[in-house]
Amino acid sequence: MTILEVCIDSYEKGVQACLNGAKRLELCSDLALEGFTPSEELIEEFMRDVLRRSDDNEVIPIHVMIRPIKRDSNILDTFCYDSNDLQIMKEQIRMCRKLIDLHAVEKSRFKIEGFVIGCIKKENGGIIIDTEILKELCETIQENNGHFNITFHKAFDLLTHPAESLDILLQFGINRILTSLCFAYTDLKGKITAALESNNSQVDQFLKHLKEINQHQTVMTLLIGGGVRECNQLSIINFMNQNAIIPFELHSSTPFLTIN
Repeated sequence: MTILEVCIDSYEKGVQACLNGAKRLELCSDLALEGFTPSEELIEEFMRDVLRRSDDNEVIPIHVMIRPIKRDSNILDTFCYDSNDLQIMKEQIRMCRKLIDLHAVEKSRFKIEGFVIGCIKKENGGIIIDTEILKELCETIQENNGHFNITFHKAFDLLTHPAESLDILLQFGINRILTSLCFAYTDLKGKITAALESNNSQVDQFLKHLKEINQHQTVMTLLIGGGVRECNQLSIINFMNQNAIIPFELHSSTPFLTIN
């Protein structure tokens, strides 16, 4: 069965999402603004939900968004960071790691297994990955023998050359990319359905290169987002099955039961 990750910004939404088909949660705040780092209190609310012997529920993985609050009018600038932003993000990651250690002896119904990050910058008229910031974030996530999944979030869709950017992400141990496959947009309003209906050479090039990577190197999973709903999941699954070498999952703000 296809895995569905649901992005949520409250404990109540998280519990409801798990009851309605979510197999993993992306935890953030302010979903309407593409999601920022959740508060310590919200993370603790999930960590304190102890798995009782009578529970039939499986342990639900959580991936925590790390994105400092920047309310610029231009969405692109909210993913461009300076040294102050970097320190804030590193502190947020360490706060999460501290909570994980604090609740390690408890059998929580939820378990933080990964982090969601993304950092870009403008250069030579294009948009590229900010490798200096990315390196420090990944090192902070994995410090002290961390073994966490790392997702590069939908800022990926803003990159000028998405296919070439795959090689960069591999160098830093990124194992998931959240994308709508709409790379021509200047914002994050791209919908996966638009990508499925278009003949876009950039998408073809991206998928071709991702197939090559997954044939020879560590597996990189596509997390398909951007208007994913129960009514269009079959079209998405059929499209991705044409690229069988590429593992994929679905990402939505709306929980639903996935099909095989």
